[in-house]
Formats: sequence, structure tokens, C-alpha cells
Amino acid sequence: MITSGSKWFFGLAFTTFVLAIAYGWTTGGNGFGPLTFGYKGAVGDRFGYSLLMGAGVVAFLLGCVATAVRDAEAESLAQVAGTEVVPSVTPAGTSYWPPLAAFGAALVVIGLVSEALVLVMGLIVLGIVLVEWTVQTWADHATGDPETNRQIRNRLMNPIEFPVAGVLVLALLALSFSRLFLALSADQTVLAGVVLTAIIVAGGFLVASRPKLSPNVIVAALVAAAVIVLALGIGGALRTGFRFAVARGYDRGVQLDADGQHDPTQIRLLLDTLDIERPVLVVGDGLSDLAMREAADAFAAFTGFVHRDGVVERADAVVESFPQLASMLLA
Repeated sequence: MITSGSKWFFGLAFTTFVLAIAYGWTTGGNGFGPLTFGYKGAVGDRFGYSLLMGAGVVAFLLGCVATAVRDAEAESLAQVAGTEVVPSVTPAGTSYWPPLAAFGAALVVIGLVSEALVLVMGLIVLGIVLVEWTVQTWADHATGDPETNRQIRNRLMNPIEFPVAGVLVLALLALSFSRLFLALSADQTVLAGVVLTAIIVAGGFLVASRPKLSPNVIVAALVAAAVIVLALGIGGALRTGFRFAVARGYDRGVQLDADGQHDPTQIRLLLDTLDIERPVLVVGDGLSDLAMREAADAFAAFTGFVHRDGVVERADAVVESFPQLASMLLA
């Protein structure tokens, strides 16, 4: 009989395998390559494909383990122990791992159509959730005393959690703020850095001085901060793009979302309506940019930020920097 916990792991494994196959086909894979691990064709981007396949294998193995130990449920423990009395088990409390798993899955989906870095971050989040949720479920059923269960869990995980969490938080802060600062001037960057540093220090002091502060409040504050930084980063990216166009004398700019809301091929209608002089060159680094090839006369893959094999292979030209692009246009 498949247990509840193993169903989650098997479902995650199936979903990850499907994502790996889809990722392979959308990044240059062909034929049965993604289905046969490259034996009957190309698998596309090997790094992302291997990560997704590896995550699927791990999830499948964890599902097998959960099935073998019967999710450590009380009735099974009594049967294994050969006793007639079911061990006393206190119901588990609130868990934050399901929403974190959903967040990791969302990052994976976004990463499949955007940058490999986002995909890797999503896989890291899912890996952390798998380990933490598994240990938490085991600890909750270890004894009938919640305090003892908590101590067992902390003794096992705290030596690992604290260093890893510190590194991940610092890396995430550095990455998020670096992208945000790109949209600001030099003076604004200094001011924003000082303000954000003061907020972080004040928040840490508040948490340290209020040991009885509800974990729900802390989680809500962290989620709100993440949403704010994400929103500012998106807005900053848009402003930077339009400022770049204005500074270089572009006549028109088009904002195109890469999440499927906008059909890149419809840009042909826009070009025809505006009566833009031909030929038209599209420059980009993503699959949504490549889809605009049908509405233009040529497509150049820009690899200065990220290199995607599926985009480069189907491009008319490849450029690594803006000076190289300018030289190509003026040649």
C-alpha cells in the first residue's frame, strides 16, 4: 500500500521527470533524446536537464523509503514492535514546508522559460524542503512528547541548518540587491544601501530582543520583504531597459512578458501598423525573443548574460557584447 507521504514524493518525482523532458525539448533536444537520457537524440541543455532528472530520482527514492517505513505512523510502529498498544503520538503542528515547496516549484517553472540561475534556485529550495519535511515528519512521530520530538529534531538539523541558512540568506540578499541597484544611479544606490542595511539591522535587533515573538510574524515579515524586493527588481529592470533605449535614441520600445501572456509573433502586426522601415533585426537571449524571429528579418542571439544552446543554434548571428553588436550593424 502506498502511504500518504510516499504519494507526495512519487508525485514530485513524476512532475520533475515531466519538467525535465519538457525542458530538454525546449532547449534544443530532439526526437526521443529527452525520453531516453540522450541515447536516441540530444537532451538540450545538459545542466538543467541533469538537475531535473537528478531531483526526480531523489524524490522517487524518498518515496520508496517512505513506503518502506510506512510514514512512521503509530499503527505500523506498534505492529513492528509487536505490541498491542499503539504508541502515543501528538498531532503535528503547523508546517511551513508545503508553501515553500510550492514556491520552489514556481521557481523551477519560471527558470525553465527564463534563466538557468532561477531554475537552480528552485531546485535548491525543493531539495531543502524534501530534507526538512522528511526529518520533521519523522521527528513528530518519534515519541509522544512534543518537546522531546523538538529536541531530537534540533540536535540532528541545527548544526546543518544554521551555516547553510546563513550562506543562502547572504547570497540571496546580495543577488537581489545587486539587481535592484542596477536600476539606480550611483547616489541612489548608496542611499538605498544605507537604508536597507538599517532596516536589516533593526529587524535583527527586534527579533533578538523579543524571544517570544510569534514565528508567524517573522515569516510574514520575511515574505513581505521578499515580495517588495521582487517587485522593485522587476520595476527596476523595466525602467533600465527603457532608459537604455531612450539614451541611445531608439524610436520605439515594446514590452513583452515571457510568461505566455503575450504572443511574440503578434509583433509583426505592430511592425506593419507602425510602418517601420525594413530590414528588422531582433536581438535577445530567450526563447520568447527567438519566437519574434517570424516577425523580423533576422535574429541575433545575445550571449553576454546567459548562453542558451536552443536559442544560439537557431539564431542567424551570435553576439557577446553591445560593442560587437554595434560593429555587426555598422559593417
